[in-house]
Amino acid sequence: MKTMRFLMLGFLVVLLGGCYHSEFSGRYKAEEALWKANREFTRLSIKPKLVEPEQWEALANTYQELGEKYKATPVPSGDSPEALAAAEMRAIAARALARSGNLRASMGDSTEAEAIFRSIDQEFADIPNAQGTGLLALAQLLQRQSRTPEAIQAYEKIINTIEPAPSAQGVEGVVMFLPLRVARMKAGNAQNKAPFYEDARAYYRNQIQNPKHAESAYEARSRLVDVASDLGDWNEALDQMRVMEREVTTFEDPPEDPGKIKFAMAEATRLGLGKIEEAAGILEELVAKYPESTFAARALLSLSKYEGSRENTETAINYLDRLREEYPKEDSFLAQGALYRARLLERTGDWAGALEAYRSLPVEHPLSEEALISHLEIASRYDRVGDATSRGRSLGEAEEAYRNFISRFPAEGLSYSAREKLARIYGAQKRWEEAISELESLAEALRGTPQGAAQLWAAAQLSERELKDTERAIKLYETAVTLYPNTQTGVKSAEALSRLKGGE
Repeated sequence: MKTMRFLMLGFLVVLLGGCYHSEFSGRYKAEEALWKANREFTRLSIKPKLVEPEQWEALANTYQELGEKYKATPVPSGDSPEALAAAEMRAIAARALARSGNLRASMGDSTEAEAIFRSIDQEFADIPNAQGTGLLALAQLLQRQSRTPEAIQAYEKIINTIEPAPSAQGVEGVVMFLPLRVARMKAGNAQNKAPFYEDARAYYRNQIQNPKHAESAYEARSRLVDVASDLGDWNEALDQMRVMEREVTTFEDPPEDPGKIKFAMAEATRLGLGKIEEAAGILEELVAKYPESTFAARALLSLSKYEGSRENTETAINYLDRLREEYPKEDSFLAQGALYRARLLERTGDWAGALEAYRSLPVEHPLSEEALISHLEIASRYDRVGDATSRGRSLGEAEEAYRNFISRFPAEGLSYSAREKLARIYGAQKRWEEAISELESLAEALRGTPQGAAQLWAAAQLSERELKDTERAIKLYETAVTLYPNTQTGVKSAEALSRLKGGE
């Protein structure tokens, strides 16, 4: 009898296990496959320049095969566990297909990418969030291609289909921003932008009046601030920010630092309304009301600069002293404050104090842009006063400092800044060949970025003007036109090529 009960129990376990497997194992397999593909994407993205095109192609195929495998999963009606698991499998398929499309777009195959995104839109209408994933990728692709009307149409379909959830991952988390994006795209360079923002304003007001949850209403109000700022309606922007400051403290887990809102109010008052003293008062309120906020340290720095602009040097330095005493861990603002202190002292004629402040920066804040700048500031001062001996010595010290920094921190993002400043030191010493070589190397390291374009242009300019090497300059300008055809650098380089080749 016991044997029979044991066998029956075993049969029941197998039966239930089979049911569990049929409902959920497919979903888990899909999740696992997507996780593995995402892990491979992360691995390849660490050093993308070392990745062969075939590897990206293989990963794009992996994503597409995963999407094709699970997109046809039948979804039963209702809210049963089976239905929810099947819907999630189709959502996973949509995410995988979108990843495949994005990879193909990054590899230059925008035609195939667009086809994938449009297929998601057409085949996942029963799962709005999955459909929205494809629509968002499609809209972004169309916008990059300057197909503005089509991009707007895709964005508006998302707005009309997806309920916003600001803290969510995926399309639900970004939909709140889209009405503002559409308004900006429609307005373009129009002199009177207000009519193009009416739909966005109405959308956000509706979200505030009929919120699904408090976070959506808060996010909608922050977008109303953006609308008002775009239209130059600073009083409206300030009114909305005052409400936000009151509301943000009612959240158990505030979505935003109230100090950030207060700081934005000060900036709107200063830059928008031009009321500098009133803005300073708001910053004082920030420091008093939200001393734990990161923006309190930033406010003290801003107050110092405000007083410095009014020639109130002593008061300005007092604010910097408070910054150093009250926020000793805010290294970024401390470094900015230290550089500003040195400049204040130099401006008032206290060069000994300024020199000490400049030289303390690399010691107290070694991994900061301000520390790198300090070496140039010293050399520039000696250049202005005509002290050639001190200038030469300071340029040599700066070169050594930049070389040491690059050697010690080759992977640090600031090493690019150090290399750019090293090229400037070479230029100040009229070591043009070394300056150009450094700029060329830096341009290659930053290829495809605005910074890379700037270094390439600088190298071409020095080749043409200082070395009088027209052939080298032409090659650099041609590279700039090829790499940055639709940018200001590309346009200027094309003009330079026309001028140089026309004179041959």
